[in-house]
Amino acid sequence: MSNNNDNITMTDLTSALNEDNRADLVSALKSKIQSLAGQHSDVLESLSPIVRKRVESLREIQGKHDELEAEFFKEREALEAKYQKLYQPLYTKRYEIVNGVTEVEEAANETTDRSEEDSEKGVPSFWLNAMKNNDVLAEEISERDEGALKFLKDIKWSRIDDPKGFKLEFFFDTNPYFSNSVLTKTYHMIDEDEPILEKAIGTEIEWYPGKCLTQKVLKKKPKKGAKNAKPITKTENCESFFNFFKPPEVPEDDDDIDEDLAEELQNQMEQDYDIGSTIRDKIIPHAVSWFTGEAVQGDEFEDLEDDEDEDDDEEDEEEDEDEDDDDDEEEEEDSKTKKKGLCSMAWLLRTANSSLLKCSFFHSDLLTRFCFKPGLLGTSQVLNFSTRKRRSKSDGSDSGEEGMSKKDVALQQAIDQITSAYGKGSIMWLGRSVAPKNIPVVSTGSFALDIALGVGGLPKGRVVEIFGPEASGKTTLALHVIAEAQKLGGYCAFVDAEHALDKTLAESIGVNTKNLLLSQPDCGEQALGLVDTLIRSGSVDVIVVDSVAALVPKGELDGEMGDAHMAMQARLMSQALRKLCHSLSLSQCILVFINQVRSKISTFGGFGGPTEVTCGGNALKFYASVRLNIKRIGFIKKGEETLGSQVLVKVVKNKHAPPFKTAQFELEFGKGISREAEVIELSIKHKLIRKSGSFYEYNGQNFHGKDALKRFLVDSDSVQELATKLREKILNAAPELDPEEQVMIEDVMEQMEEMVSLDSTDETASDAAAAVEA
Repeated sequence: MSNNNDNITMTDLTSALNEDNRADLVSALKSKIQSLAGQHSDVLESLSPIVRKRVESLREIQGKHDELEAEFFKEREALEAKYQKLYQPLYTKRYEIVNGVTEVEEAANETTDRSEEDSEKGVPSFWLNAMKNNDVLAEEISERDEGALKFLKDIKWSRIDDPKGFKLEFFFDTNPYFSNSVLTKTYHMIDEDEPILEKAIGTEIEWYPGKCLTQKVLKKKPKKGAKNAKPITKTENCESFFNFFKPPEVPEDDDDIDEDLAEELQNQMEQDYDIGSTIRDKIIPHAVSWFTGEAVQGDEFEDLEDDEDEDDDEEDEEEDEDEDDDDDEEEEEDSKTKKKGLCSMAWLLRTANSSLLKCSFFHSDLLTRFCFKPGLLGTSQVLNFSTRKRRSKSDGSDSGEEGMSKKDVALQQAIDQITSAYGKGSIMWLGRSVAPKNIPVVSTGSFALDIALGVGGLPKGRVVEIFGPEASGKTTLALHVIAEAQKLGGYCAFVDAEHALDKTLAESIGVNTKNLLLSQPDCGEQALGLVDTLIRSGSVDVIVVDSVAALVPKGELDGEMGDAHMAMQARLMSQALRKLCHSLSLSQCILVFINQVRSKISTFGGFGGPTEVTCGGNALKFYASVRLNIKRIGFIKKGEETLGSQVLVKVVKNKHAPPFKTAQFELEFGKGISREAEVIELSIKHKLIRKSGSFYEYNGQNFHGKDALKRFLVDSDSVQELATKLREKILNAAPELDPEEQVMIEDVMEQMEEMVSLDSTDETASDAAAAVEA
């Protein structure tokens, strides 16, 4: 190659890529690269003449296929343009409803009955909520951004023919943040079907003074004795969705950047395109589904493949880094190779541009590996993007490495690697992460037990164990959970391994037996297998297994009476739970195991330790998120007649709230939990009902005896009203602070904000800590 080729700059490449025949150029480039690869391949040379002719025939077939594929792309583009026009009236109607321009008939009738002040126009925060329900966009939207995004009225996209690409338009209502009414983002593509991005063009946002969301102002209190007593202010960039409108700038000359910067820029461009394509392909056409949360977040299997590919890429990068550190000579050779590759690329562009070779027998991955890998073309205006998901940050962590020690940088890299490999939320800083959403639960049917659990019921997607002695109310409590789930419209299943379910009792408790799946399996393997199938379906809300002790392994059933089957049931439970817990993590099903207790013969000589043990080994104890120990502590009598039993439930394990809390309630024979008696006892405790001797006072009325008050609550349907008041008072009540305490806390927080910032020194931080301690 001549010296002129060695002096090729990226400006020459850019000018070549900006010709009108981009599509033909890329096609010819692929063909030329493949032909070069074929010239240096030993595969064809090693074949016999007859086989080589067959391969040549196959290449001709491939060429015809590629010609048909090119026609397909053209027809697909025309078809997309046709339907894009058909979509527009629907998008216009959606815009009018969202922004209150027009009103649907049903809503119009309701608004006439309300005053103008009470009625809301359109659908508030429609686009904000739609984007927040998408994982890719939710990671970009900060709390500060939400105020501005509430003024977003509409999002549109349009195709660009010259140069190829697309444009996004964000229409905003008048707002206190910026004066722009429309923010645009344009993507110029070399090949939309790869896709290969040439560049991205944003919009300069005209922020009002002090309202810029992409920057934050830090205030630092001057040191004592300093001449200038004014606080020192510093402005720095911060994470914001509106950074999307200022895409990364790609330098024209590769000599200006090193490899690390090139890789970082590639990742930024990949992330930017990922956001834009998500808005174009998912949010705009299916905005309502994203707003309601019904949209599907993508293909699970595709994500798994993407994660595996990403792991392989990261391993390759780590190996390359180790080799470079060990041998500097190899690094120099790589640099020379890249320079030669750049010159070869320029020559290929000129050759392909002049000859306009047709496509033949190419594979798209070859173009990716040969031309658009970071380092060969550097970060020129041509950047390749695969369909992989971009690397996501761990919750609550900051990927910035400025001002970080080597130890902090190494830890951050490990966190990013774990997050990219196992997904968002797999690891996070406990104190810095965003507060978790409310845990979805199903009520136990007992108000007192819901309170003791701390989250309002049994958590979805978890294993729950209910254990206790015989006739303590284990099955009754499980049936109440099923009844509560059915009230919410869920499907439930009851695996009756004991073959003892009473249909009449279930119906009296409130279970809809017509919509209850029942299985009476022959062995433990069959029972746990069908449980796994139901969980994987994703359609069942509660599954009750009654009981663990009755899950007899098949090997034990096939054996003889008196045969020893050491730990066979424990092994079965351990193996099954490993699989079931994985299935549960992907669903919202509650798996309830009812278990029996056995007396422990020896407890370390009789001193200390439990005197009872549950069946099925220790695996269930470890895998269960909630364990409830239920015991009968007394009877409910009316004269000589026994009407029910007093039950005490202790939360012996709870992964979602503090454990060891207790709940006490009444179980009426043939009816289940007495909700009226339970609500009365809690109302007395929390002073919603006054008790004086045998008299009860509620809402200004006096009742003689507990039974009289219970009858009143049932006849007047006041149980639910009283339960609602209790729930608001107990579960939703925030801790109250004295006015002096509130003022003191606000003063301390204000001092901390002034004294400690991101650029604070250790001395300043220690001063702040001392102030807080004082």
